[in-house]
Amino acid sequence: MKMENGSGGAEGTNSKRKILLWIIFTVLAVMVVELIVLLVLDGKKKPSGDKSTDDPSRITVWRLTEETIEVSPELINSHRAVTDYRNLVQDASMRTVYTYDEAGNPIKWIRYDESGREIRRVETDYQCDSEGRWQQVLQKTTVEGSTTVERHEFLYDDRGNRIRKEIYIKYPSKEEETLFSDVEYEYNEDNLLVRSGVFSYVYNERGQVTQDWVGEELMCEYTYDDKGNLQKWVYYVTTADPGYTYDKTLAVGDVRWETTYKNGHKIEPMFDEYGHPIREYDEDGNILWYKEYRVVQNAMGDQSRVTAVSDYHYEGGLLTEVITTKYDKKGEATGASKVVYVRDEDGNVRQESYNAKNVLTRCIEEDKYGNVWLEEQFDHNGVLIFRLERSYVPFQVSVWALTQDEVRALRDLISKYRY
Repeated sequence: MKMENGSGGAEGTNSKRKILLWIIFTVLAVMVVELIVLLVLDGKKKPSGDKSTDDPSRITVWRLTEETIEVSPELINSHRAVTDYRNLVQDASMRTVYTYDEAGNPIKWIRYDESGREIRRVETDYQCDSEGRWQQVLQKTTVEGSTTVERHEFLYDDRGNRIRKEIYIKYPSKEEETLFSDVEYEYNEDNLLVRSGVFSYVYNERGQVTQDWVGEELMCEYTYDDKGNLQKWVYYVTTADPGYTYDKTLAVGDVRWETTYKNGHKIEPMFDEYGHPIREYDEDGNILWYKEYRVVQNAMGDQSRVTAVSDYHYEGGLLTEVITTKYDKKGEATGASKVVYVRDEDGNVRQESYNAKNVLTRCIEEDKYGNVWLEEQFDHNGVLIFRLERSYVPFQVSVWALTQDEVRALRDLISKYRY
């Protein structure tokens, strides 16, 4: 990379600071999400659809056993490969195979390129106590012959609560391992988690979290109805937020985002920052329509115009079709695309997207548990250019054994778990 005017050193330092702050924020965020998982699984009411077992400390999760990505050369060399698929596509097709132990703990995953050459390997070894709780987790990640080792150590109290977690990392270029994270957990007389590292939590009389704090700063606030259903989730700016450091328009205490719920549905803002109506919901919390604008603010006032309107159609309370109509500067319709949802008797869903010429451009198939097992992308002529295929297997795992992705998924579904 070419550096000019001696700015490369400063840019490199800033880049390192950004990475460090992001790592710190990620570790803190995982702590908060661990709490949310405990709240979701507090046993007060269990969700349907094989999402939990009779044991409130365990949950059924579906984990990947194999993932195959096939990419056409045309897509790799196109602009879309750099933007739409940069997180999936490297420079060719690939296959990843996952292996688990009997308890559902991931013990190995290996990624191969299109020629079958191994390009990444992650192996994990677990030491558990008689109750199946992790005592030590050792993870080795090997890329192109270079191995990084992570060692996780855990301690529990007499009631089985995790009270300490330490993470050590040994990088290939270092002789000794480095302490990366050291987190202590505290619980109140009701055995509810009240502190994890720098995070602390406040509860209502139902045992539901109402506030998350990081240090002395309020980070999240939750509001429930009289039945205990989540109604609102507000996230505030804190000094632990990476955006606070780089976005000078943010101040501690500002609302970063706000999410409301109705009948288990997430309700997004109904107006944009300029006051334009952008979506509407029915009495059950189903979205009816969504509008996009080309915003123009000048001396003559608000000259914004609608560029697209998406109309949502339901049958028996289930989404069946979304039709999106595009509009030109005169307000005249120029064409419409659509997304069709087809459900079979087993609850599996096939999502098909068509362009304005009624050519299939995307297909997604998922099972009744929400696991996407097939995704295909087509060019404007209907030629297949991208295919992602997955297979899954169910496991009943401990709350503490959930992966970060599974924890994030549970957080997104928190309101559904309350109904």
